[in-house]
Amino acid sequence: MIDRVGEWREGTRGATEIERRLAAILDSLTDGITVQDATGDLLYVNPAAAALFGYDRPAELRGCSTTDLAKRVEVVDETGRELVLASLVESPPAESATTVIGVRHAVGEERWFLATLAPMTIDEANGVVITTLHDVTERIRLDGRLRASEARYRRLVEAMPDIAWTTDPAGLVSMVNDRWAEYVGAPREVGTPLTADDSVHPDDRTALAAQWLACLATGDELEVTARLRRHDGAYRWHLLRAVAIRDPDGAIQGWAGTSTDIDSAKRAEEGLRLLAEATVRLDATLDLDETAVATARIAVPAFADWCFIDLIEADGSTRRAAVTTAEPGREEMVARFRDFPTNPAGASPVATALREGRPIAVPELSPAMLDAIARAPAHRALLREVAPRSAMALPLVARGRTLGAMLLVSTQSGRRYDEADVGRAGDLARRAALAISNAELYAAEQAARRVAEAAADRTERLRRTTRAVAAASTAREVMKIVVAATCAATGARGGNIVRRDGDQLVIAHAQGLDRGRVRRFRRFGIDAELPIAEAIRTGQPVWLENLDKIGIQDQVGAFADLSNAAACAVPMGPENAPTAALGLLFSGPRAFSDDDRSFIIAHASLGAQALERVALAEAREELLNRLEEQRGRLETVLRQMPAGVLISDDAGALVLSNGQADEIWREPIAAERPNRDETERLAWRPDGTPYARADWPLARALQNGATISGEAIRIQRIDGTDARLDLGRCGTGPRPRGPHRCRRLDLYRRHRDARFAGSPAVPRRCQRVAVVVARLRDDHRAPGSPRRAADGRLVFHRYRRRGRRIRASGDRPCRPVEGRVRLRVAPADAARSRRRNRADRRDPDRQVGDGDRPAQRGLRR
Repeated sequence: MIDRVGEWREGTRGATEIERRLAAILDSLTDGITVQDATGDLLYVNPAAAALFGYDRPAELRGCSTTDLAKRVEVVDETGRELVLASLVESPPAESATTVIGVRHAVGEERWFLATLAPMTIDEANGVVITTLHDVTERIRLDGRLRASEARYRRLVEAMPDIAWTTDPAGLVSMVNDRWAEYVGAPREVGTPLTADDSVHPDDRTALAAQWLACLATGDELEVTARLRRHDGAYRWHLLRAVAIRDPDGAIQGWAGTSTDIDSAKRAEEGLRLLAEATVRLDATLDLDETAVATARIAVPAFADWCFIDLIEADGSTRRAAVTTAEPGREEMVARFRDFPTNPAGASPVATALREGRPIAVPELSPAMLDAIARAPAHRALLREVAPRSAMALPLVARGRTLGAMLLVSTQSGRRYDEADVGRAGDLARRAALAISNAELYAAEQAARRVAEAAADRTERLRRTTRAVAAASTAREVMKIVVAATCAATGARGGNIVRRDGDQLVIAHAQGLDRGRVRRFRRFGIDAELPIAEAIRTGQPVWLENLDKIGIQDQVGAFADLSNAAACAVPMGPENAPTAALGLLFSGPRAFSDDDRSFIIAHASLGAQALERVALAEAREELLNRLEEQRGRLETVLRQMPAGVLISDDAGALVLSNGQADEIWREPIAAERPNRDETERLAWRPDGTPYARADWPLARALQNGATISGEAIRIQRIDGTDARLDLGRCGTGPRPRGPHRCRRLDLYRRHRDARFAGSPAVPRRCQRVAVVVARLRDDHRAPGSPRRAADGRLVFHRYRRRGRRIRASGDRPCRPVEGRVRLRVAPADAARSRRRNRADRRDPDRQVGDGDRPAQRGLRR
């Protein structure tokens, strides 16, 4: 058209009409059109192009060059790089070319155009270029916003902690963020199918592939959990989600998905479930070993493929309490591992956890570390056969005390333990430690209860034995009771008591032992090489936990009951000189505890005391029998003597008298009367001088040990009459042999004391005795004085003494009667006779006066 314009300019009038129409068409276009020659000068500019370059009319651009235009606007390409207009015009393309340029005015407005440059020829002149500028500012801005949005989306996807990916409708990967490469260790190639490959755990691979194929076929959303392998080989739980991307018509354009690491939450959930299960299972038992086994079974396979639990003993050593594995066919290996508990002083993770009280995680177990852990070549072979990859040692701490440690080992599962695993498994370790502590406390309580019950049972047995031996009266009964009670309490098969007889030992009693051996060893020397002889020689108990170890059958002969048996021998009697020994024989070996030893020693001591008591009782009985015989002979002599005889102990208490003395004093001379100091009013010298207590002949004889004779004494009797006595002899003699208990004898029934010498306290044993022999020469019985009845009983009459009525129903006075008495005193050998000498003393119901009854204390022995 432009080519024809030149012809119409020089031609006819019609050409002008065509030019005018053509100009009108070009001016009406919204796209800018320019025509440049080869030099870059503008030949034509329509109004749209003039407005583009900032001119009001196209005529202002005619004759302008591209250099003039560059001064008013800045031209850039899509990347923002500046373009030179002259270069575009001077190097026109051979064919039509399109490019996007941006025009920036001085005022800052920027517009984008799609520039199409087409070469053309005018008047046979080459190099003419027609440029069409189509405004694409909105499109460019939209594309910019789209690119910015895509960049923001890309940055958002890369900033996500999850693995993000997209696929086409067929499931081919179109985009994967960098999280995948960081987790797996290798980038995911675009265009490859998204399938469940070896990066998925073998146990989850089949189910995940089936669900993904079903979602591709149906368009349903995918949401599944699976374990994905990390770059270090550890599998972690992930939540896989995928949704279909659809167009407005609902057609699937692709898939977008994410993979979220939920390993911590999954393990925490599993840990809570296991902790709840552990609480139920561990609370079901209070046995220590069962609690350890239950803990190991809970940990496998939830936390490990192998679990070892070691507990600390009282001596500081460790004991392998439980071994559990998830690998089948390892029962023999589990039993062998029990023989190799952890060395607390070693370098293993368990030893470190025990010493420091903190968990130890070992992500990778090297062969050198396994060699350091091994305690023996057999242990090293076991460890290499198991082939552990990772391990974690957890101390079992409860109530501020380390009870042991739990070792978790990973083998076939491929676990790699880290700090997160320590936290999860630590909850189980704490719960297990509390259960083990409760089991230990329960075991200690049960042991204490058994000890208390055993102590109570033994105490009761000792009480019964004490009561039984206390009632025994012979040594044979005592030995029989002690041996039977000790065997029953300790579970002994049999026992015996051997007593010493000079240099010989005699089996005094045996129970439950072989009769032939008892007859053979009925008597043997104290130097014999036998445990019971050693116990008597040394005075120390002998405890034999197993007779086979000391060769007892070589000493006593082959006896079936001595094979694989235990025995003990405990001395009886003084520690420095035992007189007997208690021997016990037990079926099977036996470890004698401290309680067993003290209990057996208590029985032996009880038996020794009982035997000593019985021996003393037998000796005392024999002595008493001899004393009774002597006393009987003495009483017979006293009854036959014509003179009155009084026998006193070393304290002045009368212990024996005869009937003649009672006739002289006119009343029975009884013991245990109150001590009254009335000597001065009862006895006088011939010149009327009263006797002081210290001057009484009996007191002087006891004090000086001399014999007094030829002394006349006037006394006042109980009936108020006086009597004169001639003291023939008054002397002392040695105390009688054997035990002697003294009782006081009163001379007067009416509170008069006949003890003219001695202290208020009466000694248990008499050192010497005093004997007084007296004879009454002239005896005139006055009214009221005692008389002998026809039946031999002594009857007292009522009387007055010194003007005072004493238990009288009548007023008849009593006259004193004087008489002469000759006393004869001789030493005596015995001072403990309480027999009744007269028939009236043996009669507790004798009559006094008009029915009055005398005090019964004067009639006791």
